[in-house]
Amino acid sequence: MFEMLSGLGDIWREIAHISELTGISVGVLVALAVLAYLDPTARAFAIRAAVLVSVAYASGLYENHVGRVDERAVWVAANAKIAKEAEARDTDAAKAAEAKYGPVIAARDRTIINLRQQVQNYARSIKSAPACPIGAPALRLRLIS
Repeated sequence: MFEMLSGLGDIWREIAHISELTGISVGVLVALAVLAYLDPTARAFAIRAAVLVSVAYASGLYENHVGRVDERAVWVAANAKIAKEAEARDTDAAKAAEAKYGPVIAARDRTIINLRQQVQNYARSIKSAPACPIGAPALRLRLIS
């Protein structure tokens, strides 16, 4: 009994699915099925209508597939174009930053080099200075810090 109810549920889901894709209401599809079952004279009409619905269903599936493939191709092309534009924009931004901040960075680098040279000259002058009156450990502390 439960298998029969399960089978009816499966049939109902398939009919609902067909009706969603074809645009034909579920009531019309059920009426055609009942007509084919109950009236032998209208069975030929119901079978032709069922074939027509099946053809419409298949063509709808095909249109859906082709449309999705075309849409996917458009998306892939658009994403490639956006990636190329982003790469060009990033390259331009790097060039602009180099042009704007390159001289500033170079000047700061020269300043750092000059300050390091001054520190080295000062350290040499302390080493060559006469001995510290407090003693060698105090001179060593002064050089470490």
